Amino acid sequence: NNSDPESETDTKEENISESDDQSDSELPDMELEENSDTDTSTATDVQDKDTPKDEESESKKAEEDEKVPEDKSEDLSKDEAKDSTDDTSSSSEPEEITACDCWSPTCGYCDDTRCAVRYNMSSSDRGITARSHLSWSHLNSVVLYNEQGYRIGRFRFSLSRIYLTGCMAYRTRKVFWRFRGRKHHKTEWKLNFRHSVLHLYIDDVQVFRQKLIGECATHYRDIQYFAFSNTRCQKTFTLLEGMQRGEKITESCEGRCPAN
Repeated sequence: NNSDPESETDTKEENISESDDQSDSELPDMELEENSDTDTSTATDVQDKDTPKDEESESKKAEEDEKVPEDKSEDLSKDEAKDSTDDTSSSSEPEEITACDCWSPTCGYCDDTRCAVRYNMSSSDRGITARSHLSWSHLNSVVLYNEQGYRIGRFRFSLSRIYLTGCMAYRTRKVFWRFRGRKHHKTEWKLNFRHSVLHLYIDDVQVFRQKLIGECATHYRDIQYFAFSNTRCQKTFTLLEGMQRGEKITESCEGRCPAN
């Protein structure tokens, strides 16, 4: 048996977590459940009625109205411009930030959700987009949490192996071979758990797809936080709209990584 040249941190992390080494047999498929989301909204129209009592009051109102339009339109144009500016600033572009390593005393060895990102991965079709070095031995690791913030498992993969805590342990197929030779530069990959189906993409190529069934589907049906471990300050990820990063995820990972 050949041992992988993993760091001492990797070994400690694997010893403390649940064993990911499962049978290499494929899990059977399950039927996907389609959720139909209905969005109901109501609008209320308000009409202001002005009923002048006599001709004098109506003529006075007409005189006042003749003086107001120019000033009001100027104020409205300023307000509209301000609103437009606010809308532009609020719709920020996705941000590329450092994937801080949660496997540290500061983060309670991945038990502190302040080192995690709040995001409903169970229903999102976008999932996680990250960039890191890919090799045959180094495992990219994503820690998964439920609504209560409890760690429920990890997804880990390299070019040779794929693990999901308690559910799968596979050797990769030939489709991964095309990404050899990328050990020294970052490659984009995406992870998705929508509708209990695990998808992994590398450079927008789907390299792995597995439907979770039975206890595995139940266990991973409510993923509300994620974090990264074993990053070595060399991994980044895209902070999408709807993601809320924990307060300990800073540019320098609270001084543990060099600031960009």
